[in-house]
Amino acid sequence: MSKDKILKKSAFGGFKKEDVLDYIEKLQQEIVSLKRDASDCAAYKREVEALKSSAADKDKTAETLKAENEALKVENASCIEKNASLALKIEQLNAILEKSKEEASEYKAKYDELCEEHSKVTDVSKLVSEAKESVSKITLDAKRSVDSVRIDVSAAADRLKTVCVNFESSLSSLKSGTDALLETLSSASDKLDSVDIKEE
Repeated sequence: MSKDKILKKSAFGGFKKEDVLDYIEKLQQEIVSLKRDASDCAAYKREVEALKSSAADKDKTAETLKAENEALKVENASCIEKNASLALKIEQLNAILEKSKEEASEYKAKYDELCEEHSKVTDVSKLVSEAKESVSKITLDAKRSVDSVRIDVSAAADRLKTVCVNFESSLSSLKSGTDALLETLSSASDKLDSVDIKEE
């Protein structure tokens, strides 16, 4: 209510009852409004204090976060350095990997070549095995033939020995007969020499 509000006086002195009652009612309304405003101000004050406390907490949190941020910056710089080092190592490993792939390709070609040679060697080994079997068979046949010839030669030698023994026996007998014949002839010659034949 405005301060310059003036109550109208009644015609018989004093103030009008209706105006006084209206004024009192308006004053009461203003008091209620002021109390409400005061309560709101107290609530606002408490809210401001809470906000100040929250702001202080937030400032502390901000300081903590700032310190953590500085630590993270240092850690990030270290991570960036490590990342660069790892990137370099990755490049080196990729180069080694490419070289390994090339070497693997070369080794595969050599392996295929060795497999082909092994296949040929296997074929040769098969031929050698077959040749060994043939040689073994030929050797066995030759041994059997040699054994058969040896037996035949041994039998012939035995027969020759028998012939030689018989020949020596016959030769000895012939020599004895010849010696006896020579002796007889010599005796006959002596007798003939002793005979005096006269010529007529």
